[in-house]
Amino acid sequence: GMAKSRLGDFKGAISDLQKARDLNPNDSETTFGLAYALACIGNSENSRSFAQMAYKLSPKDPFLGRFFYLSMAMGYFIDRDKENFLNWAEKAIQSAPHAPIRRALMMAYAMEENDEELAQKHYAALNEFAPNFIPSVLSGENILFSDDEHRQRVNDGLKAFLSLSK
Repeated sequence: GMAKSRLGDFKGAISDLQKARDLNPNDSETTFGLAYALACIGNSENSRSFAQMAYKLSPKDPFLGRFFYLSMAMGYFIDRDKENFLNWAEKAIQSAPHAPIRRALMMAYAMEENDEELAQKHYAALNEFAPNFIPSVLSGENILFSDDEHRQRVNDGLKAFLSLSK
């Protein structure tokens, strides 16, 4: 399931991770992975629910920052819940500052909010460790959301930022 998530096959990942979770419902890593895959297909409510379950199973899990905070941020991005998104996205970035997806998501949010300063801050950080990440998202090489609506929101935000910086 985790391998399928990395390859962008989120529906296949959800199927595999749900089977794994049925076999061992106490495995936090599987539950975190399921939360992330659900967020990627735009299922915000179930994503947050599984993320919270995983957190309760293992609140000190090293994958906490990788999946929990990111899944929560993605869910609130999907729901257009600005206050909660910002809170969880900041936690996601603090827990994994060199994970490019978090920065790209923050940039897309910032452009939706017309906050060029916030977008520039995260672009500068992202450019230091992953200068080719935004082009890879826009080309479809790296996929944050598999559903068209949310992927388009991210792409539109990133394109808007790039057009300002020219």
